[in-house]
Amino acid sequence: MIKVEFVYKTKTADLPELIGKFQESGENPDFQSEAKHLKMEMSRRDEEDVTFIVLDIYYADSETFEQRTEFELNQPRWREIWFGEHNKHEQVSRLIYDVL
Repeated sequence: MIKVEFVYKTKTADLPELIGKFQESGENPDFQSEAKHLKMEMSRRDEEDVTFIVLDIYYADSETFEQRTEFELNQPRWREIWFGEHNKHEQVSRLIYDVL
């Protein structure tokens, strides 16, 4: 099993918009694929007027994660949500861990 840790940074005032992006990504039927995660956890840290969101997504293996990533990047709406020029949120890092 692997854990993929995504860290996002946003102004605290823009946090509801970022949470909305997570919700649409999880609930939109267009984003459902055969490659699925096993578990997801989210946490936050606030520093003055900035909020960091850590999204941990667990997959059975790297192949499943790669299939899911390829699926997402082939969805125009997904690219618009996460990579559009109107995006106010920064993906600070993406790290992949083997779960022991």
